[in-house]
Amino acid sequence: MKLTVTPLESGVETARIWSVEKPEDATVQMNYSGWSASTGDADWGLRPLLWGKGFPPKFYNVAYYKNDTVDAAIEAGIATADDAKRAEAYRVAQEQIWKDAPWIFLGVENLLAGKSKKLTGFYYVADGGLQMEEADLQ
Repeated sequence: MKLTVTPLESGVETARIWSVEKPEDATVQMNYSGWSASTGDADWGLRPLLWGKGFPPKFYNVAYYKNDTVDAAIEAGIATADDAKRAEAYRVAQEQIWKDAPWIFLGVENLLAGKSKKLTGFYYVADGGLQMEEADLQ
């Protein structure tokens, strides 16, 4: 893949991504960003980014990816509280997303850290963030 990178000032990038009313009007062809499924739930890791009804400004599907199999699976997952049914729905969605590759998958971050035995109340949470409200260095 060859590309030309044109850095944009944050306000310009935001306007170009979030003011688009339909995918064919999009002018940003690539967007490098990160996402955290901060709820720890599979739905928040998929639906905002890859659901066909989640184009900006509704959600964050800035790839304008739409696949009926993925959409049906995501909708099935959010429609039930049954863990087994949800796991299967999100498995189907992820398998199809991987096949379609609507993004360039750059890699998976490995979070490595060290901690002093004197430090208590300091935790990594599932989304890679830090919880330090109870932190105490003794």
